[in-house]
Amino acid sequence: MTTFQLHDKTILTDKEIARRMINKLYPNITFNYRFRPIRITGPISLPELKLIIRLRPSIELRSKRTLTAYKRYGNIKQIQEELSKNHLKKTIIRLENNYPYNLQQPLKHYIAWCKGYTWKEIEEHKELPFINNAKLYWINTSNQRSITTIPHYHLIY
Repeated sequence: MTTFQLHDKTILTDKEIARRMINKLYPNITFNYRFRPIRITGPISLPELKLIIRLRPSIELRSKRTLTAYKRYGNIKQIQEELSKNHLKKTIIRLENNYPYNLQQPLKHYIAWCKGYTWKEIEEHKELPFINNAKLYWINTSNQRSITTIPHYHLIY
């Protein structure tokens, strides 16, 4: 173990230095002792969201207020109605997320809902619609999906 002494005689270990660095890089994420994200503490930036998507921890990304509204009012009826308006067998529509993740401004959270596709098909699809202008897009893993009946992917603009 390496230690470093600061100008005020404080001695820091490698782990303490790493913790200070990670807290500066990702200020709105709380990490456990193994440097795994365990919760968000405020609106997250794009680099913070990218880290969470890459590590895939089981943490809530919505604010408490949005999560409460999602649990109370969230349903897929509106999405199913929008998809049924299009009479094509296969279609993908993009809608702004009614219950978005807690993101810093000006980031916006959209969902691309897929009709006639399986989860496997959209995961393997190389050229998904709407991704050209997106800052980030991804498909949640099966254990992280709150809506499992309609294949979809997330888009951040």
